[in-house]
Amino acid sequence: QQGARRPTRPESLRAVRALEEILELPARALTRLLEPAVRAVDHERPPGRTYRSLMDEPRPLERLLSELEAPSDGGLHTLCHMERVRIGGGRELLGRDSHHVVRAHRDGVDRYVAIHHGDPGCDPGKVAVRAAENCRLGRVRWHAETGVVVCELLFDTRLRTGDTYVFAYGFEDGTGGPSTEYV
Repeated sequence: QQGARRPTRPESLRAVRALEEILELPARALTRLLEPAVRAVDHERPPGRTYRSLMDEPRPLERLLSELEAPSDGGLHTLCHMERVRIGGGRELLGRDSHHVVRAHRDGVDRYVAIHHGDPGCDPGKVAVRAAENCRLGRVRWHAETGVVVCELLFDTRLRTGDTYVFAYGFEDGTGGPSTEYV
């Protein structure tokens, strides 16, 4: 009740399960919050969700990534990612600015592949990509029907395993219809 203790005994966990039923909560809504947190070591992290899994039709994205010879694992773990999303007066996505802190988990990493998926009606040929800090713009590809832009952000150095790198970039859009979500 006061957050001073966590129920761990079998009879306490039965009471929590009973509360889930009484309150008509989804199964395990409370009990899963009581499970001990498992801290993964960097090299044991489960893979993150891919951009492909976020799209209805991932084949155009796969083709664009293939053109950039982008491996499915770019060799980087994200330590921190901050984004500023700008929405216009017509509720359209005007643009976004990203700041990344990454750590290499293999030697030789010298780039990051960024992906922008515009809102319905987006004209990816008019989306501008800006390399802001500690990177420069490499190849840029887009797919008109899906509103996807893919670009390389090239680092000024090749990272070694364990190296940390900070960089920033942005996409200027404003070409799509009203934005209803940002992923």
